[in-house]
Amino acid sequence: MDGTLRFAAVAACAAALALLITSTTATAQRSQNWTWCVNKEHASPDLQIGGCTALIHSGEENAWNLAIIFRNRGLAYKAKADFEHAVRDYNQAIRLNPDYAEAYLSRGLAFRHQNDLARAIRNYSRAIAIDPDYADAYDARCYARAILGQFEQALSDCTESLRLSPQASYTLDSRGFIYLKMGQFDQAIRDYDAALQSDPKIAESLYGRGLAKMKKGDVADGNADIAAAQALNPNIAEVMEKFGVPPWRGVIEAGPEIISPRAGPGGLQ
Repeated sequence: MDGTLRFAAVAACAAALALLITSTTATAQRSQNWTWCVNKEHASPDLQIGGCTALIHSGEENAWNLAIIFRNRGLAYKAKADFEHAVRDYNQAIRLNPDYAEAYLSRGLAFRHQNDLARAIRNYSRAIAIDPDYADAYDARCYARAILGQFEQALSDCTESLRLSPQASYTLDSRGFIYLKMGQFDQAIRDYDAALQSDPKIAESLYGRGLAKMKKGDVADGNADIAAAQALNPNIAEVMEKFGVPPWRGVIEAGPEIISPRAGPGGLQ
């Protein structure tokens, strides 16, 4: 092989090797961005946002994947309490995939945190229409309706959610909250007991059970539950008061229904 041919062969091999290295590096970076975006490693919200944003700008993802990416970035914005950006990303996910039930649920939860319960319920209902077996969507609608004082509809939603996912501690907490609002303290305590058996660190369940016990005259145990709730979340009283729950020291003097049926919207989930 003469020098010219040898040089050409070497150059071709070098170019192929460079292309392989570049391709391998790009593939590794894409894989890392996906790992961050889907939050497999429980990264910080900023790292998750960065991974998702890189995938969006890459131009390599199809519409199905982009819908997932936008929703995941929305979840990261929600974790930062940036609900405006979260809703924008959920909107994009739904535009790309109009049958994306999880995106409707996520958007509904963001609306709830923005105190827009009507839009939240519409999104939960859409998620249920797409997936009639979506237990989390029933639970979310249950809780929103409980906040609005729509007790019978809320109980129906919680019952369906528990039929689909019988041991869901957060749904048991939601139903306990309904019974607490209705002044049915024995039922509230039973549901809070069941929720706490599955997850002993639900501050809302401890606080709600404490209120129910105090209302029944069991002040010592009620105070113990409330103290445990406050140890988990020092602001639990303020959080619950946003839903119309009176400060715990005033519960004994309150009437049978201790919470206004039109309590202001907030969020425990």
